[in-house]
Parts: sequence; C-alpha cells; structure tokens
Amino acid sequence: MILIYRGEGGDLRRRRWRRRRSDNPDEDQQDEEVKAYLDHKSLAHSLNDTKITVNQLHKLARAVVIIAVLVITLILTDIATTEVLVFIFSQLLLVAFMFENSCKMAFKAIIFVIVMHPFDVGDCCVVDGVQVIVEEMNMLTTVFLKFDNEKIYYPNSVLATKPINNFYRSPDMSDAVEFSVDISISMESMRALKSMIKM
Repeated sequence: MILIYRGEGGDLRRRRWRRRRSDNPDEDQQDEEVKAYLDHKSLAHSLNDTKITVNQLHKLARAVVIIAVLVITLILTDIATTEVLVFIFSQLLLVAFMFENSCKMAFKAIIFVIVMHPFDVGDCCVVDGVQVIVEEMNMLTTVFLKFDNEKIYYPNSVLATKPINNFYRSPDMSDAVEFSVDISISMESMRALKSMIKM
C-alpha cells in the first residue's frame, strides 16, 4: 500500500507502507494510521478550500471580462457615443469611490490567500497570542478553532497585517524548562533524575 503523508516541513511525502502480520497491531502502527488519516482529512479540506477560492476568483475574472467585452462591443458598433461613455464611466467612478475600501480589503485578502499563503487547513498556528488550528480558508475570511472548540473568524485583510506563527511549517522545535534542585539531594538521586529526563 502506498502511504501519502505530510512531512515535517508541510510538504507531501510518499512511501510504501506494509501492515504487520500479527492480528493485533501495536500502538506505533495505530498511531501511524491515525496520523495518516488526519493528514488525509486535512489535505482534503485544504484542497476543497482552494477549489472554492479558485472558483470565486474565476467568477470575479469572468465578470470583469464580460464588462470589458460589452464596453468594447458598444464602442466598435458605434452604439456607445461619447456622451454614453462619459455617463457610464462617471457611474463607475461613483461606484469605485463608494466601494474603494471594500475593494482594497478584497485585494489584500486575495493576495494573502493566493500569494502569501502562510498556512493550510489543519495547521496549528498562533495568532494574537492564541494557539489555534486552521479549520477553513475562504477568499475573504479564515476560520480558526481554539482548543476549547471556539470558532474565531478573521478577515484575511486583517490577518495580512498580523504576525502568524505556524508550527507545522516550522523546523523541528525544542522547549527549555528550567528548574532548581535542592543542594541536599544526593548524587544518586540526581543521576536518576537526569536519566529519567533523557528518556
């Protein structure tokens, strides 16, 4: 059986996986199966969200092309006189002024999702000092899930201005714990403690 899984850097890897011959698989194998299932589920969500985002961009591009073709057709057929074109462009200028901030936010969000792409669905991140898991990515918003199952909705234009720590895209990380030991502890107890820590 071929197993496709997410590596340490978030990239997809492929390897041959064989089930052991025994009737009762050990815990390591069960952990590997669960990890493979979760990675598969995360990949499926990520691909689905990417498909939705690309479809939304396709609709937006199609609308722009239709409007451009319509204006060019009106110009070429001499239906659109100078007065009609001035009227249409003045209305477009008014609409652009009204929706300027929304267009700016949508553009920032599209750049954030398509170009920057700092996380995928299922990644464990820290945003605003809160550890969250990316549950869903849309073109304009991202849904995060806190560890108490509280959903947080962030506009992507706001996320583009925030620092985001992504644990899944980070290299192997370490943690340091400092503690004090009483001076009266014997050396044997200290050696036993060191050996327990190294395990």
